[in-house]
Amino acid sequence: MNVLLLLALLARHGDLLAEGTLAPRIEARGHDGRAFGGDFEGRITIVDFFATWCPHCRESLAGHDRLMRAFGNRVRLLIIDVDEDPAFVRMFFARRQLPPGAELLFDPASFTSRAWRVTGFPTLYVVDRTGVVRWATSGYDDSDITHLSKLIPWLEKERLGGQAARKRGRGGAAAEAAADDARARAMGVEVLR
Repeated sequence: MNVLLLLALLARHGDLLAEGTLAPRIEARGHDGRAFGGDFEGRITIVDFFATWCPHCRESLAGHDRLMRAFGNRVRLLIIDVDEDPAFVRMFFARRQLPPGAELLFDPASFTSRAWRVTGFPTLYVVDRTGVVRWATSGYDDSDITHLSKLIPWLEKERLGGQAARKRGRGGAAAEAAADDARARAMGVEVLR
């Protein structure tokens, strides 16, 4: 394997929190300056560590926009700006809209980003309803949004468990799969079955 490719893969995933790890506490401030007091509230949560100067972070906003429009309030999106002046970040988002339903948080002293092992921007985590990390990546590619458009419905179904899924029967599962495919297509994702 090419040494540069191996280094790139390690840089992208090597030091991130492992899947199955309990998500660390978020020590950040909201746009109003108050300490963020929320936990994961029983919802699937996407935690995006962000910086305005990062071109891939800015690029990821369009993907998050598509994702939030497709899943709405079924998913929580936390965009955590790291080590930047909150006034500057507010000006940035005054010119560029946050994705629908996204919450903007500030980590000016990098406490949260260190706890979450952020080494590059953007760093994205998916946390399930129980507060467990289920997926992590550093950097951004449109394939990340494609992956999330498939992971979110899977995590939603996971809570139902086998017994509830059996009660729905085959017709219910097929209808859910068709709805998931329609949401993915609406986001511009090609669905192959």
